[in-house]
Amino acid sequence: LGFILGSIVSIIKERKGGLIYEEDLLEDLLKTKIIDKIDLENLDSKLFLNEIISQKKYNYLKFYYSKHLQNLNPESLRALFENKKNNSSIVSDLSNSKENEIIIFVTTIPEITSQEVLKIRHQMDLLGKNLLGILIVKF
Repeated sequence: LGFILGSIVSIIKERKGGLIYEEDLLEDLLKTKIIDKIDLENLDSKLFLNEIISQKKYNYLKFYYSKHLQNLNPESLRALFENKKNNSSIVSDLSNSKENEIIIFVTTIPEITSQEVLKIRHQMDLLGKNLLGILIVKF
């Protein structure tokens, strides 16, 4: 009974606040999959992300991060994502995106709202782009 009541309360809070708590919902809204989960307090050198960055088929990678991550120290994200060899960089705006760039969305759960996700999906549709995937950052 306690589990059911707790689940109902969390669903109501999620809907009321617009926050996304479920990874599946985030994947469904953005029509892509979660590539990796990164814990900024405990970085693991064997991240799947590193394999993606090192692949030759992705010449230009853009890591587009959610509004909530703008409050973080950008250097912690830059150290992870920016790679001069592969022309990868971090952006908070898609307006300057080029045709041949691959975009990976970086966010946290539950700080992202469904409203922000729908706005991003709309921007991607207008630009005629698809996300390669989603990175979840924990801190």
